[in-house]
Amino acid sequence: MQHPWRAVDQDGNVLDILVQNWQGASSALLGEDEAVPTRIVADLSGVTFMDSSGINVCVAAHRQVSGIGGWVRIAWAQHSMLRGLQLVGIDTVIQCHPTTEGVSIA
Repeated sequence: MQHPWRAVDQDGNVLDILVQNWQGASSALLGEDEAVPTRIVADLSGVTFMDSSGINVCVAAHRQVSGIGGWVRIAWAQHSMLRGLQLVGIDTVIQCHPTTEGVSIA
């Protein structure tokens, strides 16, 4: 299953990134393939489990884009996953939204 992440690059281009695993997300979001996006919305609606690898991708993306004035948002995280994000404090540095409604990347 592929998971959609939507991002905006430094030139304002909207990028839809489909990843099958956290390594793919890391590569796409951290600039290993192309320019680093400045705003990222991670749609986790199809994700049922996130371990430390996924959390590390979100934190690394947040660190990288916040250093250039950007941000990361998490949307559609299932309750159990959201609880895990809250337990490790991710929700205090990365905004978490119940849906993608109202989360604009433009």
